[in-house]
Amino acid sequence: MSSHYSANYPSYPSGYASYPSNAGYTGYAVSPLNSAWQLAKVGAVVGACGAGAQNLRRYQDQEVDPAVAITATLKASLAAGLAAGTAGLVGSQFRSSPTLSLLATLATGTAMMYALNHLTQPQAEKGTETSTEKSAGEQTA
Repeated sequence: MSSHYSANYPSYPSGYASYPSNAGYTGYAVSPLNSAWQLAKVGAVVGACGAGAQNLRRYQDQEVDPAVAITATLKASLAAGLAAGTAGLVGSQFRSSPTLSLLATLATGTAMMYALNHLTQPQAEKGTETSTEKSAGEQTA
């Protein structure tokens, strides 16, 4: 009976040779750009959740109309996604030092959010800040 089954089923010398082997797996299968893209998507979702909650509250308090709330939420989501992706990409360049990687990630994320918030800030608010800074400068003079 055993000879009948061996004729129908091929034997493999290593046991499970028909299954793919992971012998060449190095543990780092994801490219840094793919990781940055994944971080950008997560950052955009987190940014949308935070800004959405904040703008929903502002809308309920009748501080803004729906179009302004949606636009502000989308801008914040985009900014958070860009900052997270960029920070992750920069941080991944310092794989040998976890502390340096963390510091580079925090510095890059902060710089990106600062720059993006400055670019997306409405002109009315920029004018208000400038006049406030001028009046503060006049008080100290």
